[in-house]
Amino acid sequence: MAIYPKLNKLWRIIGTGLAFVYFGLGSVILGNIYMFAIRLIYKDPLLRRKYSQRSIQTCFYSFVQALKFLGIIDYKIEGGELLQADKSCLIVANHPSLIDYVLLGSILPEMDCVVKEALFRNPFCKMVVKNAGYIPNSSDPEILIERCKKRLQQGGKLLIFPEGTRTPLNSEKLVLQRGAANLAIRCNAPMRIIHIVCEPRILTKELAWYQVSEKKSFFYIKVQELYDIKSYLSNDLPPSKAVRHLNNDLVNLLQPTADVIEKARNYYE
Repeated sequence: MAIYPKLNKLWRIIGTGLAFVYFGLGSVILGNIYMFAIRLIYKDPLLRRKYSQRSIQTCFYSFVQALKFLGIIDYKIEGGELLQADKSCLIVANHPSLIDYVLLGSILPEMDCVVKEALFRNPFCKMVVKNAGYIPNSSDPEILIERCKKRLQQGGKLLIFPEGTRTPLNSEKLVLQRGAANLAIRCNAPMRIIHIVCEPRILTKELAWYQVSEKKSFFYIKVQELYDIKSYLSNDLPPSKAVRHLNNDLVNLLQPTADVIEKARNYYE
């Protein structure tokens, strides 16, 4: 019986490698063929953005379903219907793993993102990010704010990971950049809080793709409250101070709650 766990782990190493190959090939096909066709068919930028984002969601959904079917990971998203109904808000989540964005994107037919400006020059990605209407992380913060404000006014929802990178292993407290809090204050946008727990952890910054756990990892994603930021918009509170206060509170809001952690850890029990 001792040989089964070893074979299971070996399979998940092989399967993870194949999954990255599949994702890479899918990105090339989506970016260079399918998205080009969408650009030819839909001349209206709003329609092009809508159908491009829905195509991305379909690809993400098929990818995570393949991971689940092959026994590489398992996952559960609780409260996804709230997230799907949201409009004109920021989606903020903690970021334990490389595929957090893919998991959330797999249930959202329309979702906006702030992405690196370099992706708009990448030959494999530029057609995807342009068609989907993703917002480049401009070096000019005022331009970025205005683009995000316009998208939110159109009913869009922006996914942001305030940590800016994946949560370090054994980290007891989240460390956040101020970008999400700054957008919320400057755009007067509520924040949908998302908690993500991965047990055992995989695809972190410290772990290579082939460093899988003894058991397949389980992702538990809980859609939490829609956090109103109006109390931070007092007339006698300078915007910079409001951003700092909100960011400090966001550290606690984004820390996964005990019940979310327990459900993820009890997956095998």
